[in-house]
Amino acid sequence: MLSVYRFIVPAITAIHGVFTVYLFVDMFGSYSGWTNYHARPFFMLTYTFVWLLIQFRFKWAVWVYLLLTLFDGACKYVYPNNVWGNALEQTLFPLSMIFLALFMLMYKSHFDVEKQNH
Repeated sequence: MLSVYRFIVPAITAIHGVFTVYLFVDMFGSYSGWTNYHARPFFMLTYTFVWLLIQFRFKWAVWVYLLLTLFDGACKYVYPNNVWGNALEQTLFPLSMIFLALFMLMYKSHFDVEKQNH
C-alpha cells in the first residue's frame, strides 16, 4: 500500500494544481469586471493549499478538506440558486469526494509513514 500511496497523493496534488491554473487562466482570459464567478479560482486555490497540507501530513487538514467538500456540495445541490451556488458551480465537487474517499482508504498508511521508515 505504501507504493500506491507514493503515487496517488502527489498525483491528486498535481490534479488540484492543474485545475487551479486552468481556472485562473480562464478567469483572466474572460475578465470584464469582477463578478461572483471570479471566486472559483480562489476557492480552488484553497482546495489545493489544503491538499498540500494533507500531503505534508497535517491531520487537521483532512477535516478542513472534508468541510470544503461539504460546502462545495451544499452550494451545488442544496443552494444552487444562491450567490455561492452560482459562483462555485463546476469547481471540484464530485471529484473532491472521490479524492477524499481514496485518501480515507490510505489514511493510516499516510500518517504512519514515519513509523514504517524507522
